[in-house]
Amino acid sequence: MVKRIKGVTFSTKVSPQFGNHMVSAARGVFNLFILDVHIFIEHKSGQYGGRSPGYGISLVVERTTGCLISADRACCYPITEHGTFDDFEEKAELLPPEDVGVHAAWMLLGEIENGGVVDSSHTRFFCFFFALYAHLMCLRFVWES
Repeated sequence: MVKRIKGVTFSTKVSPQFGNHMVSAARGVFNLFILDVHIFIEHKSGQYGGRSPGYGISLVVERTTGCLISADRACCYPITEHGTFDDFEEKAELLPPEDVGVHAAWMLLGEIENGGVVDSSHTRFFCFFFALYAHLMCLRFVWES
């Protein structure tokens, strides 16, 4: 069971309205299932916005068992080999912010449908630490005997 959904949209060097568009698109998907949805907007511009324009959304669902499952989606222009974005180059089309919000929402719903206590993006870390723990327990057993 899902307790609540929280998230944050982030945008740099693009219109501040991109965050609002992502929030409304994601809420449009989530409101069909749950009403306890809180998504915050973070916008940076000027010198605090970094070197290249981009935007995205990060969503986290809290289950009644206390497990946290997440999904992220971001769009940005590529940085050139010089480490900066050249305004003279032809800019590639980015995904609209509404599509980013909807895609992230459906990704999160897919993670919820999969079940479990670890989302698919963090499964490799879980397996690594589980194997490391098992290895340490074997070493401890050998050391004590």
